[in-house]
Amino acid sequence: MAQLLLIAAVVAVFVLWRSPEARTAVQRRFPRLLTYLGLGLLAVLVATGRLHWIVALILGAALLSRRLTAKLNRLARGGRSRQAQGYSHLQTNNLELTIDLRSGCIDGTALGGRLHGRPLSRLTLAELLALRDDYLALDGEAAALLAAYLDQAHAGWRARAAHDGDEDPRHRLDGAGALSPAQAYAMLGLADGAEREEIVAAHRRLMQRLHPDRGGSGYLAARINEAKRRLLAARR
Repeated sequence: MAQLLLIAAVVAVFVLWRSPEARTAVQRRFPRLLTYLGLGLLAVLVATGRLHWIVALILGAALLSRRLTAKLNRLARGGRSRQAQGYSHLQTNNLELTIDLRSGCIDGTALGGRLHGRPLSRLTLAELLALRDDYLALDGEAAALLAAYLDQAHAGWRARAAHDGDEDPRHRLDGAGALSPAQAYAMLGLADGAEREEIVAAHRRLMQRLHPDRGGSGYLAARINEAKRRLLAARR
């Protein structure tokens, strides 16, 4: 009986492996499938009298506790990370932008140039506009992020800024690099390995606060959408 179960499992895996979609699903769920297969094999061995039920119980508990411990550790790390941070992060070589997930308030820190290490909220409008001019020449993505901060913190800044005909980078993504998985998680304010439901919920929460139709930033909304697509595509 045990041999038949093993043969059936091997045949099923072989058939599924021929389909790319099924192969991806098997790879993603392999630890769970292996646990279920082990439990099934223990049950067959006990039923056929080849293994004492106490030994099977100990082995089964070991299989389940390993998966349960891993899941609890991941949830604990993720929970601590989300509770401790409470922020969405997006960073370039010259600027880090943070978004409070509860209020939607934007702040950031200059990472390069004459104002290195200075929080944006501590800078005057004149200093912020000068910093933006520097970023326009050096780092288009940093300039776009800074414009998003200015839109929220200094509503009339565009009327005061001296425009020289350059395209406003607020809605541009062509100069921005593709988000890595780590950057996408940080953009949504999530811990690495967050579940699909968490990704969707974080995206919805941020878009409710930063959608252009609600006075938010078109550039940030585009990056938030990209983060969601990047993470969900990796889970297919």
